[in-house]
Order: sequence, then C-alpha cells, then structure tokens
Amino acid sequence: MTGLCIGCGRSMQEIGAWGSMAPQRRKDIMRALSARLVRLKTEHPEAYLD
Repeated sequence: MTGLCIGCGRSMQEIGAWGSMAPQRRKDIMRALSARLVRLKTEHPEAYLD
C-alpha cells in the first residue's frame, strides 16, 4: 500500500532507525505524522475499521 504504519504514520525505515536517529530528525518526523495519518485515512479508508 503506502509503506507507512497505519497506527503511527512512520515508514518501516523510520521505525527501524528510530533508536539511532538524531533527536532533531525524530522531531521533524513527529511534526509530519499528523498530516501523514490524515492523508492515509483519506486515501486508504479501507485500511481503517470504524
């Protein structure tokens, strides 16, 4: 589908690297997650159960 986790919005690469990622990079990703999740829910509603 999208390569993003439908729960948190991160990519598998981001999830795997999270522990070794620089704090600023993690903050940048965290700022983008809300918009990613909105986009996921809009573009792929079938992935979510209501």
